[in-house]
Amino acid sequence: MFLGGANPQNPPEIRPPSIKGLLRYWWRAIQVPPDLRTLKEKEAEIFGAAGEEDKSDKKHTGKSNVLLKVCTSTSADDLEQSLWNEIPHYEKLSQKTGKIGKYPTSYHGLAYFFYSALMNENRYLKPELPFELQLRSNDETFLQEAIKAFWCLAFLGGIGARNRKGGGNFCVESITPPFTELFETSSIDNNAKLFDFLKTNIRKLVPESNRVNGQQAYSILQGSKIWSLNLSPFKNWKDCLDAVGKTYRNFRDKNKHRLQETPNLGFPVLHGRGSLIMVAGKFNEKDNIEFLNRSASPLVFKVIKTKEKTYFPIIMKLNKKLIPDSFKIMDYSGGNVADPDEGIIGEFLQELPIAGEFEI
Repeated sequence: MFLGGANPQNPPEIRPPSIKGLLRYWWRAIQVPPDLRTLKEKEAEIFGAAGEEDKSDKKHTGKSNVLLKVCTSTSADDLEQSLWNEIPHYEKLSQKTGKIGKYPTSYHGLAYFFYSALMNENRYLKPELPFELQLRSNDETFLQEAIKAFWCLAFLGGIGARNRKGGGNFCVESITPPFTELFETSSIDNNAKLFDFLKTNIRKLVPESNRVNGQQAYSILQGSKIWSLNLSPFKNWKDCLDAVGKTYRNFRDKNKHRLQETPNLGFPVLHGRGSLIMVAGKFNEKDNIEFLNRSASPLVFKVIKTKEKTYFPIIMKLNKKLIPDSFKIMDYSGGNVADPDEGIIGEFLQELPIAGEFEI
């Protein structure tokens, strides 16, 4: 897990505010509200809200009805100083910069997914680090809503940086009744059983009524897609994530010349060491460009570990618009303009040994 602490100078730590923020995100993703105001009111009722719009509106203020506590503290022994300690590599002096660079000799897919963490040599919490999380509420309904969000975080998301590229994944070893069955993975020993587990539980969480049409302004599960891969179960997380990462890296490398299409996999996209940067923008009334500098990839690469210590990769495409309707893909000069087009995502998926597809 690549995490920050309350004080950037202190070691990374698993902090309750960060977990609660992720629970809010996944809770919103489960919902299909009639409007954003209703969504905000329901979220505030469960998790609390700051009331930034109208402090006199009690529906948008108040303490959380779900209390969250991280019961495990971390120490210096729980930290790894650099991911290079996990990836075999060599060092080479750059004649241009005069600096020594590090280059992987294996796990190239893993290095591609975690490129920024390697480049910055970010500290991280070691794999297999146990931690305990408590969720409490005086209202069973609120607690159930929080548990639904936590299930999504555990099986569809991750904690900390690079969580859409397989970072911050964790395994729930035990949970108190009556939620045990929802998290039970001990019988999963192949891709088909994992896929059935995901489909069964997602159908319990995501409402079937009020189906949405098209892509949404924020990420929701309804209309999202999940793919399982026809790969043998892995015995460690590195081999599992690297297998998918290699395919993704090779696909990006051979398609990097497609300037107007690769931003559909998330932007900014840098070309020529940053001499050309693809983002999104729109022309305002004064014919100036308003830029949207960043949009996360709609693809989520996830490693699921079962209680039998078997690792499976899945891929999810979230239902969310890449950019607002008034924006177009372009570079910072206003050139290379294009509309969003998910065709390149479909091309990437064709490179993978897809075993199953599930639209939520």
